Amino acid sequence: MEATLKPEAMDQLERQISQLKMESASLNSKASGDRMAASCLVDIKAKLKTADAAYTKLKAAYDAKQEQNGASHSKVASLASALMEIQRLQQEADEAEENGEIEEASDIRTHADRLQVELERKQMNVAASGMGGMGFPPGLHGVMRK
Repeated sequence: MEATLKPEAMDQLERQISQLKMESASLNSKASGDRMAASCLVDIKAKLKTADAAYTKLKAAYDAKQEQNGASHSKVASLASALMEIQRLQQEADEAEENGEIEEASDIRTHADRLQVELERKQMNVAASGMGGMGFPPGLHGVMRK
């Protein structure tokens, strides 16, 4: 499992928000009788609101990117699985042919060909969605029919 680190900007904003919340809590008790503390509290709350908004926006973008990466890896895994199934079927067809089971070998090759067409369609969809350079496992780019 790969570890994902939050962007430094998010980390800095989290620390800033935490600091502002502590300052706000500290000034809350003093603000009722002290104009200077009340003024500082208003300023801190404004900064806190701005930092919260920036963090929320940054986190939404980060979460969307993480979700997109997860979907990308899922699509790549699906393509790899389809390729492995095609290779397994081709090997099975070769074995059936070697055993003289020509009709069975033909049926298996027909099934493998259908899967191959489906795999190529999926590859085109992935490439069209901008994930063509995702570093597919060896053999997934330009899979050739046997």
